[in-house]
Amino acid sequence: MMQEAEAKRIIEEEPSLDHPKIPPVDFSEMPVNQWRRLSTAHRTCSEMLLKSTGLTDVSQPGLLAILAACPDNTSDSQKILAEQLHVTPATITVSLRSMQRNGYVTKATDDSDQRRKRIMLTEKGKEASRLLSGFSDMLDGEMYKGFTPEERALCADFFRRMTENLEESAENIRKIIKRRERLAAAQAEMAALNED
Repeated sequence: MMQEAEAKRIIEEEPSLDHPKIPPVDFSEMPVNQWRRLSTAHRTCSEMLLKSTGLTDVSQPGLLAILAACPDNTSDSQKILAEQLHVTPATITVSLRSMQRNGYVTKATDDSDQRRKRIMLTEKGKEASRLLSGFSDMLDGEMYKGFTPEERALCADFFRRMTENLEESAENIRKIIKRRERLAAAQAEMAALNED
């Protein structure tokens, strides 16, 4: 149990969480809404290209690109694949199962470690990867039409910085949540001590 002095210290140290008033904003011009529009337009074009070539059964196109870039078009770690695609290992498991069923990848037991499964592109997977790479290049060309190389670099830098800012914000939010939990525990402890 927390001591009274410790509980008081936590309560007194809790910083104010008041935030300044934010002026009204035209939401349609907010970067997050622009990003959503861009993402939706990109996904629409991607889906249309996949449909036009019969590749709609490729559940995780980025997975083919990653495997194609691996030595021998092979990976021995679903966990690393998940990290590279920024998805959960469970998502990769489901995607691999679907892609294996559709003939894009195979799994084989690693000769040096029977517990590991090597994930390999099939010929169908390699061909799909080449097509998808071409689609990606084409979409990037369309998306950046009229941009100078400097503007493209600036755009990439802006997105990187925004991502880093939000990752830092998420960490700060986690800290605030922990502080609030400690504060609530300290307040409960003080209330219990005052009842005695």
